[in-house]
Amino acid sequence: MKAVVLAAGQGTRIRPLSDSVPKPMLPVADRPLVAHTIDAAIDAGANEVVLVIGYEADTVRDYFGAEYRLSLIHI
Repeated sequence: MKAVVLAAGQGTRIRPLSDSVPKPMLPVADRPLVAHTIDAAIDAGANEVVLVIGYEADTVRDYFGAEYRLSLIHI
């Protein structure tokens, strides 16, 4: 199963938190916000995740890479 996760944008309404960290990478509990969403998709059966990103895309790419929890990640 494939999943599409929308995680683009600067997060202008959550400044100053998003001044140095992209919105999807803001820490929530023990990992970035978008990791919770991707983990839920994988737990639901997704084996391929398309992650739509924009602002500070390299930070997201560096965290997830090409595979995350044995699922293919397309960024």
